[in-house]
Amino acid sequence: MRQSLNCTLPWHKGYQSGDYTKNKVLLGCLLDGFPEERDLIDTSGVIIMNIGGGRDVVVDGTRANKRERQSDQGRPKMLQSAINAKEMNQYVGIVVGESCTLMPSKVPHAYNALDWYFVTDIWCEKNKNGFKFWKMRLEVTNPANPVWWAPVNAPEPSRPQPGDFVAGSRKCEACEETSKKLFSHAWTCLNYDCPKCFDFDEEVEFGDLRYSEEFLKQRTAYTGKLTSNPDTGVEFPPSIAPPIPTLGDGDTGTEVHMGQGICCPRCFGCSPRSHWAGWFCETPGCGFKLECSMRSINITDISNDSIWRKARRASKVEQHPAMVGMATNFECGGYAVTVYPLLNLIDNCDTESVVGVLAHLRPSPEVRAAPNGPDDSFRDLHEHAAKDDWKRLPVRLKGKKQQMLTSHFAQNYGAQYKYVVSVGSKSFSDAPDPVLRALLRMRWAGHKVIEHAKMSITQLLAEGKVEVAPSLGFEFVEFNELLGLGYFEGNKINWHDDGEDTLGPTVATVSLGSPSTLSFRPKIKAKGRTKRSNGSVLDMQLLHGDIVVMHGTEIHRCYEHRVIPHGNRRFALTSRHIDLSKLDTDEERELSKELGTLPERANDPDFQPVDT
Repeated sequence: MRQSLNCTLPWHKGYQSGDYTKNKVLLGCLLDGFPEERDLIDTSGVIIMNIGGGRDVVVDGTRANKRERQSDQGRPKMLQSAINAKEMNQYVGIVVGESCTLMPSKVPHAYNALDWYFVTDIWCEKNKNGFKFWKMRLEVTNPANPVWWAPVNAPEPSRPQPGDFVAGSRKCEACEETSKKLFSHAWTCLNYDCPKCFDFDEEVEFGDLRYSEEFLKQRTAYTGKLTSNPDTGVEFPPSIAPPIPTLGDGDTGTEVHMGQGICCPRCFGCSPRSHWAGWFCETPGCGFKLECSMRSINITDISNDSIWRKARRASKVEQHPAMVGMATNFECGGYAVTVYPLLNLIDNCDTESVVGVLAHLRPSPEVRAAPNGPDDSFRDLHEHAAKDDWKRLPVRLKGKKQQMLTSHFAQNYGAQYKYVVSVGSKSFSDAPDPVLRALLRMRWAGHKVIEHAKMSITQLLAEGKVEVAPSLGFEFVEFNELLGLGYFEGNKINWHDDGEDTLGPTVATVSLGSPSTLSFRPKIKAKGRTKRSNGSVLDMQLLHGDIVVMHGTEIHRCYEHRVIPHGNRRFALTSRHIDLSKLDTDEERELSKELGTLPERANDPDFQPVDT
């Protein structure tokens, strides 16, 4: 899978493009189809390839269609990054895909890392239709490395040494730039801006053009990447396969580098960190597993993280001007609660129309630190996430080379729920205690918020400040499902809604661990809004132990939301009511009813929130 490669190799993270650059320097290239004339991958250590970009899809009736140049290429972004790599002597990792027709043998995998190469030449050519485009030549940094991809029983490739072959050069009379003699037939200017570019001194048939032996066999000793290191000034490439991530001093196991993929030490396949518990090689038949024992994060560190975030943003809720002044506050069960009406911002309404409410419940320090409270739940959850196999799930193109996984780790409990992807569900009977306690705490919060919202919205209606959407009722339906999400450092969940037709009107979330920002924005069809201008209209800072309750089915028609964590480790436990009558089959309904039934232990007093 391409994502497996990109999340493992630090030098190639091109999820869509064929090149990967960092700080405008080329670090990696993928060759996987659409070669130009005379592109080649040679077992003697030379690659000649076109610099990507500038070709249009031409429909020819086949499944793959074609990509052809229908104009001069210009100067694509990859060109400058390749020039910078050449000037710095940067080593460049090369990957070939199974669709690459340049390989001398059939490659064993969908994507295959070859070796480190470096750029020796960049020049301009013309294709058979006369359109200009860029090419580059690379040499392997260490010619002594074994060529694993050479054909079986093929003779040993030639190993020319620096100085054995030299391609001559000549200055162009038109532009006075010097160009190498690349072709065996004749010399031509290779300067893109020259009017004589690719005009040969003698008549040459395009199909007969061949690179000269001198150009193909010329060799350059690799002297290392230029650096600012005062001792050596150069840097040589590491192993093409990165080392397995390890916990450093002070690491907890959820840092960015611990979420990277691994190159399997058994089969050398790349696999993503798809399981909370560790790395499971996805190469069929391999079976390698590397479990990662996470370290507990001190609640004091989480509190300090929250305090820093709170001080930075002052926990200020930023909201649309039309909503300012409508929020109401109350206290309940050790929580300070603020309820915000959410207005219809996408339809033309004469009067502000409330489509739902959003409530933010902030616990007191005593509630957070109480036995079986948020502090205890956070401490325990990272172990339960490993035992219950929380994992990243395919979010699109499942089973294909381009499959993409969610950035977060998920496990569903209770009734079966399909959000962006199908999630296998564990029963509440098998759920760990922190999950059940969170479910019951969110049920309690849902009751309290909707009870208060009914009074506050009724008051706004009586004062003539708002209208109320006909779909907005004030009856709470008990949650029968909980989706647990675990976030490593740098993970986030982007803009989405919870508008699946099997869901009830209320959604609640308990946030545990690092602080995060919850944002809401109107759907794109809102008047005057485009993708570029469609910013959030409500930003809420969530700290450890906070609960959010969202009520109203129209919210999901009018809004989408996202969550961006700001720390090392965060859990979000989100509950909904799954309407069993809307499931597809009797078997699904019966199974979800069974999965969503609370076990007897949930009736124990220590599972119940204290309502004061």
